[in-house]
Amino acid sequence: MHKIYNALVSVLFWIIISFLLFICIYNTCLVDVYEVTHFYKGNVLSNVVSIAITVFVLWRIRKVTAISHFVKRVDSEDSFRKKLKIVILVAIGLIGVMFALGSAAVVASDQVMVQDAARKISTGDFSDLKPGGYLFTYPNQLGLVWISVLFGKIFGFGNYTAFRVMNVLCLCLFYKRISDIVGIISRKSKRSEISVLILGILFLPLFLYCSFIYGTIPGLALSTGAVYHALVFIDNKHAKNAVLAAVLITLSMLFKSNYLIVFIAIFIHSLISIICHKNKVLMMLPVLLILGYLLQSFIPTALTGYCTGMEAPKGASSLSWIAMGLQEGGLAEGWYNGYNKETLEESGYDSDIQGELAKENIKERIAYFKDNKFDCFKFFSKKLASEWDDPTFEGYWINREAANGAAHSGFAAYLLSDGAYRIGLAFLDHLQAIILFGSYAYVILKKDKGREIVLFLAFIGGFVFHTFWEAKPQYTLTYFVLLLPLCAMGFEELLDYADSIHAANINRRPGMTEAVRVILLFVLPLVILTLIYGGSVGESLIEESIPCLYNYKITK
Repeated sequence: MHKIYNALVSVLFWIIISFLLFICIYNTCLVDVYEVTHFYKGNVLSNVVSIAITVFVLWRIRKVTAISHFVKRVDSEDSFRKKLKIVILVAIGLIGVMFALGSAAVVASDQVMVQDAARKISTGDFSDLKPGGYLFTYPNQLGLVWISVLFGKIFGFGNYTAFRVMNVLCLCLFYKRISDIVGIISRKSKRSEISVLILGILFLPLFLYCSFIYGTIPGLALSTGAVYHALVFIDNKHAKNAVLAAVLITLSMLFKSNYLIVFIAIFIHSLISIICHKNKVLMMLPVLLILGYLLQSFIPTALTGYCTGMEAPKGASSLSWIAMGLQEGGLAEGWYNGYNKETLEESGYDSDIQGELAKENIKERIAYFKDNKFDCFKFFSKKLASEWDDPTFEGYWINREAANGAAHSGFAAYLLSDGAYRIGLAFLDHLQAIILFGSYAYVILKKDKGREIVLFLAFIGGFVFHTFWEAKPQYTLTYFVLLLPLCAMGFEELLDYADSIHAANINRRPGMTEAVRVILLFVLPLVILTLIYGGSVGESLIEESIPCLYNYKITK
C-alpha cells in the first residue's frame, strides 16, 4: 500500500512538474497595472543555459577544498548548522523589514475590502453582512476579518506597518519550518537545510508579499508549521506534535480558507501512515485535524452571531467559483470576472438558486468543451500558464500603488522602480526555471520517497484546485514555494548522480538500465510537450511579439 501510494503521488507530481517546467521555458506571463495577463515568448535558450550553468557551477564548487570542508562541517556539526541557519534567517528578516517599513501606507484590491469590513464591524456597522455587502457575498473572508478586528483593536485600524512586520516574522517562521522539513526528509545530508534558506533570500516574490495585508504569509507559515509537526508526530508519536499540527492548520485556514488544501494533504498522509504503520496512536492526528476543521468553520460563524446579532451569510455558491473558473475573462482565462457576485444578485441573494444557475452554466461549458476539444485544450493551457508562469507571482502588481503616486520609500522604492523591476523580472524568470528543474530532478532521481510525499500532495492539490477554480498567480504562489525544499534536495541528488557517473570506481556508476530510465524520465515528457505545443495551441501562448524583459513599465 505504501509503495503504491508513493508511486502514484510521485507520478502525478512528475507529470505536473514536467508541464510547468516546459511552459516556464516556453513562455512567460505578466500582468499589467490593470491586472490583464500578457503572454510572451519565453527566453528558451537563456533559460536552458542558466539551468546548465547552475548545475555545472554547483558541481565544480563542490570540488573546491575549502567549500568541501565547509559542507562536511554543515552535515556533521549540528551546532554549527543551527547557528548558520539563524544567521540566514536574520538576513531574511532584515530584508523583509526593510521592504515592509518602506512600503506605502496604503493597500489595494481585496485588502481594502477586508480591512474596511473589519473597521466597520468594530464600530457597529454591519452593512457588509447584509445582501449586497462584501461579506455577504464572500463569507470565506470572515476568519481574516475577525483576525483583523482583533489586530486593529491592539495596534489600531489602518496600522498596516504592524501587520507587515507580522508578515516578516511569519516569513522567517515559514523558512525556519521549511528548512526543518528538509532536515526530516533528508536525514543523511543536512546541507540542503542551508540551501533552501539561500533560495529563500533569492526568491523575491515572498518579500514583495510582506506588504500584502491579506493573510497570505501568516497562513503559509502556519500551514508549513502544521506539516512539520505532523511529520514529527508520525515519526515520534508524541501527542504534543499532533496537537500543534492541528492547531496550526486550523489557524492557517482562519487566515485563508485556501489552506484547506494543505489540511487535506496532511489528513491523507496521516491516514496512509496509519495504514502502513498499523499504529493506533497515529489515529490521534486525523481525529484532531477533523476537530480543527470543524472549529475553523464554527469560530467565524459563532463570532459573527455573538458580536453582531446577525446570522453569518451563506455567500456565493461554491459552484459559482467553478463556473467562473471555466469562463473566458477580460483579465485571462478563468480569472475573476464578477460572475459570482452578479449571479448572486440576479438570484435574489439566494445562494441555493445561484448554485442551480451555476450548475447549468458549468454543464453548458462542459458541453462546449466536449464539442470543441481544441478550444478546451487551448483554454486550460492559457489558464494554467497565466496562473503558474508569472515569475513575479503578481508581487510587483500588489505593490502597484508605487506607480500611482503613493509614498514608497527607501529599499521598497528602489525595489519597485522601473529599472529594478526589469532586473528583477529577468532574474526571477530564470530562477523560476531553475526551481522547477531542481524539483523535476528530485522526483526523478530520489529513490525510496517517504516524508516528502506530503509536499507532493499539497502541490498536486493546489494545481488541480486552481485548474477549475478562480485563477491567479497570487493564489498559486503558496504552492510554488513548496518546491523550494524539493529544488534544494533535487540539485543535491543531481550532483550526487553526476559524481557517480564521473567516479573512477565503476561500481559507483549507474547501470545502463538505470541510466536509460533517468534519461527517458528527464527528456521524454519535454519532447512530447514540445510536439504538442509546436502548433497553433502553442502559438496562442505567445500573444505579444516583444520579449517580456522590455515590458518593464508598471506605471499607468
